[in-house]
Amino acid sequence: MSATIDPYNGSRTMPATLNSTRRRSNKPITQFACDLFGHFIDQQLTGSATRSRYDTSVSYSATKVSQLFFVNHCNRDLLNVAMQDWRPCSIRISFSGHFNLEGMVDDSAIERLNGLLDTLGSYGAIPDGVRVFRSKEGHFCYFGKGDERIAIGPDYASYVLIECNPVFLTIIKHDL
Repeated sequence: MSATIDPYNGSRTMPATLNSTRRRSNKPITQFACDLFGHFIDQQLTGSATRSRYDTSVSYSATKVSQLFFVNHCNRDLLNVAMQDWRPCSIRISFSGHFNLEGMVDDSAIERLNGLLDTLGSYGAIPDGVRVFRSKEGHFCYFGKGDERIAIGPDYASYVLIECNPVFLTIIKHDL
C-alpha cells in the first residue's frame, strides 16, 4: 500500500486508501476524527499519539495486544474505544459536560458522536444506525436505535458503556 501526504499533519503516513474514505460528515472536524480512527485500525498503529483540530482531539495508545482510542471534544471525554487484537471490545460514551442550557446534548457533540458511531458501525463494532438523537418533540435526547434507546441528559444517563456486537446494541452499564 502506498503512502500519501497526511492532510492532518503533513507526514507521509496516511495510506492511499482507507476503509473510512466514505464521507461520514459534512463537518471537517468530525471527518478528521473518523478518518483517524480508520487509519488507526487499518494500519494497526502501535505506540501513542495525539492529534488535535479546533475543539476535538484524538489520541491512541496501542501495543500489539491491546489498543485504546480516545476522542475528546471541548477538553472533555466524548468517546473511548477499547480493543484487543485490533477488534473493538467496548465503547464508552460520555455525555457529561456536553449538555446545553436546555439539558440536551449540544449540537457539535451530537455531530461528532454520530459520525464516529457511523464509523464504528462500518467496522462491525456496533449495529448500523446507532445514533444520538432528539425526540420528535425536541424535549428529550436519546442514545440508541429505534426503540432500543436510553434517555440521556443531566437527570438521565450521562454516560453509556457498550459491549461491541455488530448485531445487537448491548449497553453494559449507564449511570441511571
